[in-house]
Amino acid sequence: MSGLSVDLILSAPSFRNPLNETELCLRSHRIPMIQNLGVTLDQYDCIDLSNNNISRLENFPLLQKLRSLFVCNNNISKIDPILSKNLPNLHTLILTGNRIQELSQLEHLSGFKKLERISLVRNPICQENNYRFFLIHKIPSIKYIDFQKVKLNERKKSQSMYSTTSNQQNETISEFDPNKDNQILNTIEEVVQNSTTKEQLEELSKALKEDKIEKVLEKKEDKKKNIEKQIKENPKKSKKNDENKIQEEK
Repeated sequence: MSGLSVDLILSAPSFRNPLNETELCLRSHRIPMIQNLGVTLDQYDCIDLSNNNISRLENFPLLQKLRSLFVCNNNISKIDPILSKNLPNLHTLILTGNRIQELSQLEHLSGFKKLERISLVRNPICQENNYRFFLIHKIPSIKYIDFQKVKLNERKKSQSMYSTTSNQQNETISEFDPNKDNQILNTIEEVVQNSTTKEQLEELSKALKEDKIEKVLEKKEDKKKNIEKQIKENPKKSKKNDENKIQEEK
């Protein structure tokens, strides 16, 4: 079984394809895995790795110039989660005739911001219900799937199918507020330290059990606002009260 050696890459034919792209042809070499593409020095707009034995779409170096990638008729079932970082300007990805069968693998394509054309014809994933809508949702820039143009009504359906899930995820994320949580913890600590009666501690315990600690926080804020209001309205009286407290403490 041949490998993708440096010598093979350097001796492979390159030419201008019908789209006026500089193409490197690495077809039909029984290549089992992708490697050594760094020696291309990012000179190519298109790389053709069709008709090989590649099982994983991974191990690409950073190729900023690459716009089209052909990997037809391989054994690809896995896609590198960071593929989009290494091929940031990819426009066309042709995966016809491979073994992709899980939506989770297609999710790894969501990082592509410029991908407009993709083909998954003759992949098991094509039998998956709504896989086309899933791709539209995950890759907003996509315009053609399996050589068929993405229609406006497909985009609308994809949005309606997945917007509910996205909203639920966003709501879950928004529920976590580290600043608010820290404020609650500080309030609990302060209440415990300043409690002088058993009833005050029991009230705090009840609030924690009933998940009503925010009410305790609200009471504290209301009390703070009232004090600030009194100081603002009658600063002299407030100052006198402070002096009395100091004398009492002495």
